[in-house]
Amino acid sequence: DGKLDSVFGNNGLVSINRAHGQKARGMTITSQGKILLAIESYNGLNTDIGLLQLLDNGAPDLDFGINGMLLFDLFGKQEIPTSILQLPDNKILLSGETFTTYSQPTPIAIRILEDGIIDESFGNKGITEISIGLDGYGRTTNCDRNKKGIYLSGYSIENPSGAPENR
Repeated sequence: DGKLDSVFGNNGLVSINRAHGQKARGMTITSQGKILLAIESYNGLNTDIGLLQLLDNGAPDLDFGINGMLLFDLFGKQEIPTSILQLPDNKILLSGETFTTYSQPTPIAIRILEDGIIDESFGNKGITEISIGLDGYGRTTNCDRNKKGIYLSGYSIENPSGAPENR
């Protein structure tokens, strides 16, 4: 009927009052009915990538991470999530990008175990960086999977002159 679910959160709305300019950048519903959000969080120096898990009533899942939140400062750079997916084995695939103030974004994929630990059997200790060359930049916009593998979609832009772009 298009109406808010009054038993979810506060009359159908959940406001996450978190510090450090946190933003939800993606969402999925887990096989257990929990809400998993891909989070960007400013740490005072740069942005980190993370997850926030909510129960089906909108309350933080206190059994996940710290008060429902996991944050990862993967490279000491900026990390921004763009998509999230729960895989059939309940592992979590988080895609996004990493960059510094002076570099172009590089697509990344992170696989996380159901309990919130990075799955070190994936890529390089749980993380895959996807190099697309020095003269452009790439961004992931979505992730999906089937029986044959994991897929990331996105785009890249290359300067016709070959010179790095100013952003």
